[in-house]
Amino acid sequence: MLYEYPKDLFAPLRENRRIIFENIPPQHYPSYQFYELLHGYNVMSASRPIKTNPPQHAAYLSGYSIKFDFETKEEANIVVASCNGHVTGGRSLFVARSKLPLKYTVSWDTGRGGSHNKTGRD
Repeated sequence: MLYEYPKDLFAPLRENRRIIFENIPPQHYPSYQFYELLHGYNVMSASRPIKTNPPQHAAYLSGYSIKFDFETKEEANIVVASCNGHVTGGRSLFVARSKLPLKYTVSWDTGRGGSHNKTGRD
């Protein structure tokens, strides 16, 4: 077989092994700096820098983040504890577990033909 489809894509998210590094410098962040920071850990995958809009009350954030998947939950716990607050490029990194937005985890529809409002749409 030339190509095998990926299996269980959401396992790192479901098992709390996905970590997000927020407030990375807005310029193109060199990957070698993350390599130096995470070289002792088993990183399974990494995303490209993600541009987000920071909330109004957190205008000091750069709006760029990167997600990493680790091999074990214990390793992810160690990375969160050791890398949170690490200063790079003049910015303090915020490291936390990545979670799905609430709108993807909670359904308003109970599946009984009704919804939270009378129009049938959210």
